Order: sequence, then structure tokens, then C-alpha cells
Amino acid sequence: MKKNILILLASLLAFSLSSCKEQKDNDAVLRIGYLPITDCLPIYVAQEIGLFEKHGLKVDLMMASGGPEVFKELEAGAIDIGFSNVVTLIKQVNAGKAYQSVFGTTLEAEGHMTHAIVCRANEDIKFETANFAINALNNIEELMLLNHFKSQGLGIESSIEKQFKVVPFPQMLAALQNKEVDYACIVEPWITIAQKDPDYFKVIGNYYPVAKDDPALVATYVATKKTISEKKVMVNKFIDVMTEATDFIHNNETAARSFMLKYIKLPEELVTKVAIPKYGKSIEQKEWDKLIKIIYQPDLNINNAFLPKPEHKILFDDIRYRNE
Repeated sequence: MKKNILILLASLLAFSLSSCKEQKDNDAVLRIGYLPITDCLPIYVAQEIGLFEKHGLKVDLMMASGGPEVFKELEAGAIDIGFSNVVTLIKQVNAGKAYQSVFGTTLEAEGHMTHAIVCRANEDIKFETANFAINALNNIEELMLLNHFKSQGLGIESSIEKQFKVVPFPQMLAALQNKEVDYACIVEPWITIAQKDPDYFKVIGNYYPVAKDDPALVATYVATKKTISEKKVMVNKFIDVMTEATDFIHNNETAARSFMLKYIKLPEELVTKVAIPKYGKSIEQKEWDKLIKIIYQPDLNINNAFLPKPEHKILFDDIRYRNE
């Protein structure tokens, strides 16, 4: 009799714990850090067409100003998944931090050019002496600019970083007009906005290493290994949601673009005109190898800005989460 009571109590306890865990899972919220740019269009689509709800995933979308801020929020535990450029991901992992790409890519590709160097119209200032506006130091924009300089046959000196001035993307065109900088490395929608004012601005062209059928890897969605382990079910649901959202964009681009009005505060007349990146579902080996080849060039890694430990080689499998 006593044994049967103990078995019953154990069963009730197990049921209670299971119910509590189920309730906790149902109440859990996945906090996602995003940027108000065209690169994050899959997030906007997922929210607006109800894909998070469809997959039983509660989310809190939290806007950030850039990749470095996203990693600060990830490190502090303020967000669970964040959108960031891949160079910052490599930099963090190279320094010994435990991060992985959990989903997706944005790619600079032929027909999907979303980055450009812009200057004032009717001025000819040499790159060697010019000041450049970039949105953050020691991230992908600076690396791609240095790589572009090198491809143009310009020497890369340690003093070149003095030519870079941090300016948020929305303020770059004003900084050009006010002659605070000579060139600006901007993204959409400001490229299209600059093209509408040829009397003030000249769009020189893209500075990412892109060729036909050879895109450049730009950004991905990142989480700590700790979050992936503790919230694996939610992370996997996020992957399913974002897969559907990416497919929606590929099949319904016009409808998807309309959501930029809300999340980027884009003028309605630009919705169909701005370029959007090429959206992928996971980082491919070829894309990874191309970026790694660039970032590990010693003459570009000035003062170990991109690789704190250049002797430490980051492998593809180090950063890729496998949903198995």
C-alpha cells in the first residue's frame, strides 16, 4: 500500500513538473534584435503575415542601430537572436566568444547591390586624402572599403583609419552636404535617395567584391551557443519561420516590399525602387571561403581590428548551427 502511494506521488510530481515546463514553454518569448534596413525584410514578412503565430512562437522584435550593438545585447542576454554582419561574427568567435549563425544570409550580388560609395556632385577628391563616412569602425563596411582600396592599387597604411568617420547611415547624406566627409559608404534606401538628387550627390558604385554568380556574404542571424542549447525548440521554430518568410519574398516580392513602409519608414514612392539584397537560408561554404580569404589578409587586419587573434583560424563548422 505504502509503495503504491509513493508511486502515485511520484507520478503526480512528474505530471506537475511536465505541466509547469509546458506552461513555461508556452509563455516563453524569443527576443530578436533587428536593424531597420532592407536586409531584415524576412523578419518584417514573418511578423506581418503571421508566421510566428503559425509556428506557436511568441517574439519580441527589438530594433538596434548596428551589428556591434546587437552583439552587446546578445552578450548581456538582452536578446536571444540578433541580426549582424558576418565580419563582426568572425571577430567575436576569433576572440573566443561562443556564437553561431542560426539562420540565413544577406548577400551582395549581381542585381542585388545595396551598398555604394557616394560623394558630392561635381567634386573630384582623391581617395588617398579623403575622409569616409562608415556606420561603425572595425566591421564589414571598413573591411570591404579597405579591400576595395587594395583592388584599386592603393597602398593600405596604418594611418588610413584616421580617414574614417563614424556616421549613422541615415545621417550620411547630410554629412556629405555639410562637407563633414568627402565620401560616404551607404546602404539602401539612401542610395536610391542620393540618385534622386544628382545635383547634390554622385553615386560612384559598389565597393563589395561581387562578380557574376559570385556574391559577397554580408550578414546573418546569430545566437550564443548557450541560448541555442537552452532554447533549442524555439530556435528551431525561428528557423522554420524564417525559411517560410524567405520563400515568401522569393515568390511574392511586391507584397513583401510593402512591409518596408512600416519597419523602415520608407517613403512610399521608393518601395518599388530600392534594391534589396539576395536572401539565403544558410551560409554556403563558397561564400564563407571568399570572406575568410579577405579578412585574413594581414595588410587589411590593421592593428588586429578584425581578427584579435590572427593566428586563430575560424572554420566554417565553428560558426554554423546544424538543426539536427
